[in-house]
Amino acid sequence: MLGKADEVGSKLADQYEFLSIVETGGMGVVYKARHLALNQIVAIKMIQTGQIDEKHIERFRREAKALAELDHFNIIQVKDFGLTETGLPYMVLDFVEGMSLSELIKQQGVLKFETVINIFAQCADALSHAHEHGVLHRDLKPSNIMIKEIPGQKPIVKIIDFGIAKLLNSDSDGALTPLPSLHSLPRCFRNLNRSTAYTW
Repeated sequence: MLGKADEVGSKLADQYEFLSIVETGGMGVVYKARHLALNQIVAIKMIQTGQIDEKHIERFRREAKALAELDHFNIIQVKDFGLTETGLPYMVLDFVEGMSLSELIKQQGVLKFETVINIFAQCADALSHAHEHGVLHRDLKPSNIMIKEIPGQKPIVKIIDFGIAKLLNSDSDGALTPLPSLHSLPRCFRNLNRSTAYTW
């Protein structure tokens, strides 16, 4: 893996061109990139070289597998998964235009009741879909809820970062883990002291 400054403008797997750095964290980095053949903007998530160990690689694979199980408008979609020439895993995701819920609240302060209900409803529907497919997010918070605002329309929600998601059918003893109640979801609207959109 090249240094971050060198990667912008370079290519990955002869398919993607790095355009800019979107986010960096303790584990890795997320890039805005272009699919060269389709001329499509995507996000590419990669582990930083200093964080390469079996634990982080397994977490990365688990996130990709969890997202591959899901197909919901309000959940970010994984488009591709692979290894670089040097063996580093990468994940290609939808590029979400907008800001996180935490950023939106910092910008606007108290949100309108109708906006909160709309965001809540989309989150609940997305989590219901995930639970029906045996996926628990386990890290839902304002920085992991992306909001795309469209003038004259209701905001669109995208839930991101399934890095510590649990696949219910993956327990070694085969037992299902009880699902948390969706009544706990409003807590995410109060927990605002979080950092980034693509949290690691």
